Amino acid sequence: MNRKYLVVLIWPLVFLATAAGSARANHIDTANATVVCSPSDGSLAVTGSALTIGDNYQVCFDIKLSPIPSGTAKDISGCVAVTNNAGSFSATIPLMGAPSGDWTVTGEIFLQDTTTGGKGTCGGGLTTLPDGSCQVTVNGASSATLDCPSPNRCPLTQGFWKNHPGAWPVSSLTLGTVNYSESQLITILKTPVGGDASIILAYQLIAAKLNIANGSNPAPISSTITDADGDLDGGTIPQHVNASSTLGQDMTADATTLDSYNSSQLTPMCIGPR
Repeated sequence: MNRKYLVVLIWPLVFLATAAGSARANHIDTANATVVCSPSDGSLAVTGSALTIGDNYQVCFDIKLSPIPSGTAKDISGCVAVTNNAGSFSATIPLMGAPSGDWTVTGEIFLQDTTTGGKGTCGGGLTTLPDGSCQVTVNGASSATLDCPSPNRCPLTQGFWKNHPGAWPVSSLTLGTVNYSESQLITILKTPVGGDASIILAYQLIAAKLNIANGSNPAPISSTITDADGDLDGGTIPQHVNASSTLGQDMTADATTLDSYNSSQLTPMCIGPR
């Protein structure tokens, strides 16, 4: 009889001890990322529970940007210490914005006890990934798609492009209806004006088209570029157009507008050097 009671008494104690141990499993309960395009910043909101009181913890995350349709993936990742508030934590971690491009975004995260080195588990219904990390919800879903446009870079002057051919984003441009190679365009940029309105216009049109190819906002000068290309038509530069002629005046007027653009006067919210 005594042995029977002994078994009955010991079993609850074993069960309670096991349950108490599992209650301290270092859970991540929620992990929600808001991922946006640069230059804005996103955030990663994380909560956790069942932490061992007195131990120190950090969360390590990896937000993966996989290019569409293919290419080299980029990562927004890091480890951040969290405050163990009597066995639980809540943290909001800033995330840098995604660079320009089309991306499929996924994420994973894990909680680590830096006192013991132990890795936590996934609670709150989070999906546990093969490596033991927890799946991050990205923009409200298991994965998200981002279409990040090129940044609104500040336009640069024709003098910059003339003196920095290594920075050119393209190797040829079409002025009017004629295509010019990089070397031909640099020759034009180095040609003295000599009263030729086509040269005056070409200086600024070359710079404007290089700026747009480099990521500057084309909206302020889209109609001016159309008009400038129309003025140059199918002739090769130099066209020896008198600046005081009707066509010459139209060319120089367009050149003035493009010069303002290339000097960043028409793009006040642009990013980068001017």
